[in-house]
Amino acid sequence: MMEKKDVDSFPAQARSTTGAAAGDGADPLQRALQENASLLARLATEERLRKEAEGKLSFERLLLHTLVEHCPFRIYAKDMQSRFIFGNMEVAHFMGAESVAQLLGKTDFDFYPPALAAAYYADEQALLQSVQPLIEHEEPVIDLRNGEQAWILTTKAPLQDQDGKTIGLLGLNVNITERKCMERELVQRNGELTELNRTLSHAKMQLIQSEKLAALGYLVAGVAHELNTPLGNSVLVASVLADQTYQFASSYQTGLTRKALEDFIEKTTEASAILARNLQRAANLVSSFKQIAVDQTSVQRREFSLANTINEILATLAPVFRKSGVTVNIAIPPDLKMDSFPGPLGQILVNLINNAIVHGFEGRDGGTLTIVAESNEDWLALRVGDDGAGIPAANLPRIFDPFFTTKLGVGGSGLGLSIVHNIATGLLGGDVAVNSSPGTGTHFMLRIPLSAPSRASAAKDHPDVVDGPG
Repeated sequence: MMEKKDVDSFPAQARSTTGAAAGDGADPLQRALQENASLLARLATEERLRKEAEGKLSFERLLLHTLVEHCPFRIYAKDMQSRFIFGNMEVAHFMGAESVAQLLGKTDFDFYPPALAAAYYADEQALLQSVQPLIEHEEPVIDLRNGEQAWILTTKAPLQDQDGKTIGLLGLNVNITERKCMERELVQRNGELTELNRTLSHAKMQLIQSEKLAALGYLVAGVAHELNTPLGNSVLVASVLADQTYQFASSYQTGLTRKALEDFIEKTTEASAILARNLQRAANLVSSFKQIAVDQTSVQRREFSLANTINEILATLAPVFRKSGVTVNIAIPPDLKMDSFPGPLGQILVNLINNAIVHGFEGRDGGTLTIVAESNEDWLALRVGDDGAGIPAANLPRIFDPFFTTKLGVGGSGLGLSIVHNIATGLLGGDVAVNSSPGTGTHFMLRIPLSAPSRASAAKDHPDVVDGPG
């Protein structure tokens, strides 16, 4: 190819001639020079682009090398026979090698126990055959730096050339040993928490049973105290009647006057009436207590009169009211009937009364309890209120929580109102709310159906439920 200096060496006349001919489009030399200049410009452009591409490629190689060598993951490549053809220093260190060069051309069999290496080899050969990547597979591994077992999250994918032919595989391993240890610890802690919850549930059930027995204990104490009076009177009258009978028998032997006979008849009639009244009262108390005890221990469902049931409970609590100076006002329709569980309903009432006496009337001489019942269609609204100290606003959201009490360590278990809530919302199928503020007393509103939920659902939540005649 002719260069520009060769053209400049032509005689001026020749150049003039050539120029003239070129102007006519007939000078091949001029056309060659122009084509040569165009090719030189294209060559310069391509050389510039090549240098730019080489610089970009060099930067990308440097960037990739830096990323691969300094990332905390194990990155490697293997050929079709699972021999290492590439790896970063993280791989080398993890496998106990001092450099990547010590890995190249070797397999896992050169580092790991045969069984573990065979498992890796089988997975890799299956991947190479199926050409399907293995994504985030957890597998055990031995950290050859210290010989301890570790866990990795491995991802392997087929390595293919530009024609789509599989020439090996690319692997990425993430050390998840710490995470697995945390998972094992979490499982262990969950097991411990499960056992603790089971223990707490058992303790809670025992405390609930204790609360139920405590409520029944109030009734037992009340019945025992109430029985003392009629039975004591009966014993006294029976003793007097026995003396009079003895005296009458003596008079009969020595001579019985009409006046003695009339006195004996009058006194024995009066004594018999007193004895009958007191024994009937004792019998009624025993009967009421028997029904209450059966209801509260068996959770029996039956039809009952709400007024009678509440009156029976209040009668057994009369000594408690007298001792605390509490007056009870009752407004319950006498014809209000229910088909429900009188025992649990009675336990709610006893717990609310006890709560008022222990908390509401603490440090006070007496107070007033009000029990009002109303029915609306199929529902009962039972209000139990007191004019006691009231409940601070901060405690109101927590009063139904298990074990919440302001008397912890001084006789309070924190389960009384929790049991009230559980019975009301569970077995009785209703709800309970409270309205209170300091100095204005506390008022509980119990809203339950007159006919309790199905016995099947009640028995599911309360295994001790017993079907009654209702």
